[in-house]
Amino acid sequence: MLNLNLFFNLLKKNDRDARLFVTFRPSEKIKDEVSTTSGYEYNSQNSITASSGKSKYKFDIAQDNFAWISSNKIEKKVVSRMKKASRLMVTGYNKSGSQTIDHYSLMGFTKAYNAAKKSCS
Repeated sequence: MLNLNLFFNLLKKNDRDARLFVTFRPSEKIKDEVSTTSGYEYNSQNSITASSGKSKYKFDIAQDNFAWISSNKIEKKVVSRMKKASRLMVTGYNKSGSQTIDHYSLMGFTKAYNAAKKSCS
């Protein structure tokens, strides 16, 4: 069973273990699964979003400190945007309601994505 995650660290180091993932699980017929973890438990009262330029996407499933996009159609749009963009920002809120904005560099994303996709074919 091959389970491959592409993940990108934050541009700047901080005390949280924040990550952005694109996952392939061929045995479960899953590809282009976009998820994020903030390093803290999300506040269920606020939205978790990814944005790049004028494009904005909502992570509509949150559990503990992970969030996912439920629509594969939207995930494909996110991946397409990640291939074109140089940066993606993920906005989330912790349990006390404090906002965080995590900035991810997408330099090298397309090459890494294509290699992962090929490995999972």
